[in-house]
Amino acid sequence: MKANIKSNSKYLSLYDMQKNCCCKVTAIPDHPLLDSLGISTDTIVKVQNKYAFGGPILLQVDTATIALGKDIATQIAVKEVAS
Repeated sequence: MKANIKSNSKYLSLYDMQKNCCCKVTAIPDHPLLDSLGISTDTIVKVQNKYAFGGPILLQVDTATIALGKDIATQIAVKEVAS
């Protein structure tokens, strides 16, 4: 199931977030890989880097650093939180 992130302007896709921004995951697509990476609803993530030209986004999830492709990152709804 895709996250419906367009219905509420307070929520953005993970891919919309800028470098060094912390955010809370509010909705995720049904994808088994995300759970194994530690990404689920209410997870706090920090954007470490976002590569140009539609490249991947580099995240800190707890103590791990992971990269997600744009196709998945745009389906993850988040809300910015104080870092």
